[in-house]
Amino acid sequence: WTSGTYTSAVLPADAAEFGALSWTEIGAWPYPWGPWAKNAANPVLPAPCLNENLACDVADPLQQPRLFDGKYWMAYATGGTGGTIRLAWTTDPGLASWTDYEGNPVLSPGIGPNGEEGYVYSPHLCREGEAWYLFYDVSLAADGRQRNAYATAPAPTGPWTKGQVIVDRGPDGAWDDYRVSEPHVFREGDTYFLYYMGDHVCSGCNEQVGLATTT
Repeated sequence: WTSGTYTSAVLPADAAEFGALSWTEIGAWPYPWGPWAKNAANPVLPAPCLNENLACDVADPLQQPRLFDGKYWMAYATGGTGGTIRLAWTTDPGLASWTDYEGNPVLSPGIGPNGEEGYVYSPHLCREGEAWYLFYDVSLAADGRQRNAYATAPAPTGPWTKGQVIVDRGPDGAWDDYRVSEPHVFREGDTYFLYYMGDHVCSGCNEQVGLATTT
């Protein structure tokens, strides 16, 4: 292939919705590997800030940004003890200028379905149909370890209802026995795939990637 267009089966094929992706081969397919130019207005959000993703449709294979209320939405975490999950938005089709959402934080630690929480972290924000899902880490006060949990809402701005832990850390001696972190979810056909980072022995000691699935 020297050129072509990929059109998402989920999003309409117009530039405003990022529905179509066109490329021309120059030695290798240039998207999304470059050439890249840093945004002149960096940083687009101040510290402390861990960006995880822009809101997208869970079944879109390219995980392209999705408009809601005329805006693109970014989920990020503040990290640390008492860390929260927050949002930023933009109407800039170049996604280069962001505004902190005035209703932040949208998710905070508290007493959740699995007990007392120390912090929430690593958000992955996506939509399926009319429902919005937030997959995230939760540190449980009982042992200070991270697991993957989820919350649901009618809009990215909430209100968010917390669900239970969906991917727990492994048993003692397992490769992911210390923590389960960084969930990223998409759907292919009738199967949902959740990729995550697991750690063994201590935080940052042996980070590896795992997969969990559900129908």
